[in-house]
Amino acid sequence: MSGGMQATVYGRLGKAARAIQTKTETAMAVGSMAVDTSHAKNPESTTWVSLVCFGRNAELLLACDAGSMLSAIGRVQVNKWESDGKAVEQLQVVVDSLHSARTIRTKTKGKPALKAVGWVT
Repeated sequence: MSGGMQATVYGRLGKAARAIQTKTETAMAVGSMAVDTSHAKNPESTTWVSLVCFGRNAELLLACDAGSMLSAIGRVQVNKWESDGKAVEQLQVVVDSLHSARTIRTKTKGKPALKAVGWVT
């Protein structure tokens, strides 16, 4: 395991992920996840976390729709740049493992129920 901070983040994909072609033709995808960071002093706080995925995780991210509930585990880094003369920082997770919670409606003995389709790894 390399150094640095590892994190698990849960949230919803803000919009469809974007595929990026690398020089080595490795599958790569990026997306943004809205993470609920609310607390007593700020009950409606959301933090946007950028996801960077490679290989199979990139394929999985690209298969998710906007609004999909995701769990991502990976190395955290802070991406910094300047925009209109102002310093901007974005939390970024380089994903080692990506999971998607997908549910469908099924009927059980005449009653509607939610059934988990599964976790994608």
